[in-house]
Amino acid sequence: MLLAGTLLNLVDATGLLLVTCIRILGSSCKLNASLGDTFVISVKNLKVTSAFIEKKKDRANVYCSGTMHRVFIVRVKKNYFRTLGALVKFSENSAILVNKKNVPLGLRIKGPVPMEICFRYPTIGNLSQYIV
Repeated sequence: MLLAGTLLNLVDATGLLLVTCIRILGSSCKLNASLGDTFVISVKNLKVTSAFIEKKKDRANVYCSGTMHRVFIVRVKKNYFRTLGALVKFSENSAILVNKKNVPLGLRIKGPVPMEICFRYPTIGNLSQYIV
């Protein structure tokens, strides 16, 4: 379960490393989020390389520290049960950048993605390395 103020790792190839959650989208009284929910986040830490700067010259301030974006939660530490009784738990809280239609902005997702997410959002499943 993720609350507002939680730190998340981004596992897509956008160059952002660490973000903090600001607001859970979907309901006005929703206090915690789980797998497959959408957050509004603020960028805390990013990985800047020369190739990254050259690619993003026209959009230099898009991914700077303090900007706000939407993310989709892909992995959570909190264990959850599948319909057949299996228990699934990950070692970190991770998310990917998405637009308003939940289409990923990165071109690759590092690490495993649960198959419940892949069935519900096939575009995320196509970009993932592993499906668990």
